[in-house]
Amino acid sequence: GHDSKPVIYYAESALEDFDLAIPPETQASIRKQIAHLEKMDEDGTYEENVKAIANLNAELNKMGLVNNLMFIRRAGDICLENDPSKAPTFFRAINDILEAVKDENASKVAELLKQIYPKADDVVAADEKESGIIYKDITR
Repeated sequence: GHDSKPVIYYAESALEDFDLAIPPETQASIRKQIAHLEKMDEDGTYEENVKAIANLNAELNKMGLVNNLMFIRRAGDICLENDPSKAPTFFRAINDILEAVKDENASKVAELLKQIYPKADDVVAADEKESGIIYKDITR
């Protein structure tokens, strides 16, 4: 069937690591979509499977902040492999952003994102140019 593993993995990893930044009703909805997609994977038609993937992706795209955090973490992971001294900057930024989320300090969240995102973007873009692999289309 259509390969739904990457999107399921992405969704589960977002729920696990960034649940603080995801409203409970969105979490519930994503879990429902994952379960549905797994079922379609096993016994749905190709069309049902594609639709289930699209639905889960649409749900994930609502989580702007979490997709940004996943993107920043990806930059950190790339640095761990290629340039370890740069990695802590990204992981620290993620922690700071999650703290600001916990404090419900939206302007601090925005400020921190504005500082780190371009750096993450540079790292990921350079990595994709090298590998030719595009990760997940993050919508800004």
